Amino acid sequence: PTGLSGQQLTWSTSYDRGGKLASGATNNTGSAALSDSASLETGTIRRYGSDYSTINTNTLNNVYDSSAGTLSAKVNGSVDGSKTFTTSTSETGSFTSLIISGEGDAYGQISSSTYPQNFYQVFDAKIQKNISSLATGVHSLQMTHSSTGDTNLVHFVKDNVIIAPTLNTGGVTMSEETAGTYRYISGIPYYHSGSPVIRVSGLTVNNLVGEAYLDSGTILQIDDSTRYESTSQDVVGTAASYGYSDIDGASTMLSSGVPIAQTGVGTPYALGDLDFNVSSSTAIAIQKVKARIQNLDGYGAYSTDLPTKIQLHSNAPQGFDESAVIVDSDLGAGFDDYGKRVTGFSGTGDTPTIASATNFYTSNAWSGAQTVAGTSEAIIRLGTLQHYTEDLSTGYLPVGPDLNTGRSGAQYFTFAFRRTTMSNFTITLTGTISGMFIAAPGTNIDDASTLNGWVDCSTTYGGAGTPGADTGNGGNGSNGCAFTSGDRIVDGTSYSSADFTFTLGDQNATNSTGNNVLVRIKLEAGDSLTNLSIDT
Repeated sequence: PTGLSGQQLTWSTSYDRGGKLASGATNNTGSAALSDSASLETGTIRRYGSDYSTINTNTLNNVYDSSAGTLSAKVNGSVDGSKTFTTSTSETGSFTSLIISGEGDAYGQISSSTYPQNFYQVFDAKIQKNISSLATGVHSLQMTHSSTGDTNLVHFVKDNVIIAPTLNTGGVTMSEETAGTYRYISGIPYYHSGSPVIRVSGLTVNNLVGEAYLDSGTILQIDDSTRYESTSQDVVGTAASYGYSDIDGASTMLSSGVPIAQTGVGTPYALGDLDFNVSSSTAIAIQKVKARIQNLDGYGAYSTDLPTKIQLHSNAPQGFDESAVIVDSDLGAGFDDYGKRVTGFSGTGDTPTIASATNFYTSNAWSGAQTVAGTSEAIIRLGTLQHYTEDLSTGYLPVGPDLNTGRSGAQYFTFAFRRTTMSNFTITLTGTISGMFIAAPGTNIDDASTLNGWVDCSTTYGGAGTPGADTGNGGNGSNGCAFTSGDRIVDGTSYSSADFTFTLGDQNATNSTGNNVLVRIKLEAGDSLTNLSIDT
């Protein structure tokens, strides 16, 4: 019968950990080390965690010779149980790690037609080893017979990392690596187009690699997380994925591309900078991102949110649009375009001085990128005009202005629209404001008004003539422009699609500079408008 040297030792213990051998894994075998990245899920190489206790090889059946010589089990090249055979049969039992489960005459054990009686003795045996006390690293098992030779070596890796890894975000910073093209709304920048890229720095990980590693191109992911300001879309979209070379830090965790054993064990490993693209999908979002990382035991929990809110506005403006305030095309004549926010009035109170010869619509149109920090300009944020005091200069990307410092008082939104043959118009609004003022620069209202050429929407029109409290300069005695008492804007009142008709009296937009009419809205803390339009 076949002797021990002709037998093949394999593993019979079930396993579910697999993976590949990390570079620098501890070699406890006393012989040549396994190669880096050797597969640990073959018939002769396995990975077991430190939570395993007893492991078994396959049982070698009907092996010659059990009538003489010594059979031994070797662990890491050293005998760990042996049996010296005699001509007696049934010499079975447990001898430390050597388990002999059968022994007898080949005539009865194998084949009576092949082997003569009382001529060859054979045995059945395996190695069974409790690995609890063994060190971490690579070990070998082998069965040897003093007369008939040795089996092959079988190897196993005892791994001390048997839990999913943990990402640490305490020292994380985020920065803009590629700006792309911004969209500015009310002086606030948002990512818009041009493939903007965000960099994450300072992530560390615990328990990424023990004695073995997960062979995967997706080890870490950065994904969308908490949304802010009632947004419902995402800044990343499809999770960004990173392999080992992507996450490798300043102190490398790789040796010729193979992860090094014990990376992040005992001491957290500092990952390299990670770049991800802001979504190219059409979206409006204010959102933070999160990350997770995996090893052979699966993904760890997602990190807490990474610290910076990302502002994305690749969709067209929705809601209140400072570059296109809706004006009914049937109103007046001469023009049928929308109104535009205009510049020139920051920090000057309810009724600032007007350069009456200026065509605000064409000369002072708001680009969106104006400086708003430290001014009294109200902000349109995600389609809502509002009194806004958030510091966007820290904790946001793109980095925005500090809109908190010095902006607790009233804030204003001023826009111009143009028409001819128009004295009366209706404003429909939804929200709450603290005041509204109208001007028609270049008309007689400039002199008649005692409010620097503005008339007040919270006061009823005087009934005839030119609006303005300065009767000596042609005013009718009232700075009011509300067509009736029911058209007055009442400070602090919440309106829903409410209509208000205002009048220029005997004056007309035909005579104003550039046919401009200015509307200035006052907002105090808590005020906001979600909709405003001008109708006939």
